[in-house]
Amino acid sequence: MTAKPDILRIDVLPPVSRPGSPERAEQAIRALARIIGRQIAREQFREQVAKEGVATESHSTSRDPDKA
Repeated sequence: MTAKPDILRIDVLPPVSRPGSPERAEQAIRALARIIGRQIAREQFREQVAKEGVATESHSTSRDPDKA
């Protein structure tokens, strides 16, 4: 027979300190707002690039001397 594996105990610890000061909360909110803003900008940029890609593909049938 195989040995029974040891039981892993998980201790739940209380928070180290009480909730942060209003300044720390404001810093966290600003950091989160920056992250959200960057994500929105990324999505808008990708949409713009995708639209430009579709526009260039539709014009690729025209004769372009640089591509010849």
